[in-house]
Amino acid sequence: MGALVYVRVSTTEQAREGLSLGVQEARCRAYAELEGLDVVGVVVDGGESGKDLRRPGVQKLLSRLPDADVSAVVVLKLDRLCRSMRDLLDLLDVFEARGVAFHSVSEKLDTSNAMGRFFVQLTGALAELERGIVCERVQGVVDSIRLRGFHSGKAPVGWVLVSHDGPGSLLRPASEQWMIRLRDAILLSDDGVSMREIARRLRIPHHSTVQRLLKSPLPGELVYHADADAYSYPVTY
Repeated sequence: MGALVYVRVSTTEQAREGLSLGVQEARCRAYAELEGLDVVGVVVDGGESGKDLRRPGVQKLLSRLPDADVSAVVVLKLDRLCRSMRDLLDLLDVFEARGVAFHSVSEKLDTSNAMGRFFVQLTGALAELERGIVCERVQGVVDSIRLRGFHSGKAPVGWVLVSHDGPGSLLRPASEQWMIRLRDAILLSDDGVSMREIARRLRIPHHSTVQRLLKSPLPGELVYHADADAYSYPVTY
């Protein structure tokens, strides 16, 4: 029986957990040997998030499934392949239709039997629940920072972040030129000019930057702090 090994790591996970691609592959190969599986290929997604299936490695994995020598897919952990229950169920349907068994080493999951398929789905549901709880906690912190008027995350286009005492950041215009571009972009957008045309007229390389620029605040919409020569959002509570 031939097996494809799939390994994935994102930059933050690699630094935090030490789950290097090499370690994942080695443990999957050791598992495959114990299970009598012959590894016929290793598919890698390096520095890719597991939030969806739009990853080069996953697409390559799916393209290999029709091969006659592939009868199993092996991963170190279920969340290496996907983090969404919907994505997991879709993949299990594809695997089953191709007669391919799915193995997860850490969770000791094997879909070659009914009980194994049940536990894969149960584990996937618990993993998605855990991810949802973490996301809610993170969003709560972000909302708290923004309610106090400070910025969280990347700076809006045309602005730079300024640190201060406490969580979040103040904002400072990157340059007067960017503020002029922002006002011009707003005027052109109000006149019905397309994003691509605005980008051309204002000599902005990508029209997607124009979309983000139009979401940036104007200095007059913010609260000025003379001591820091910077701005915060109006407090909303």
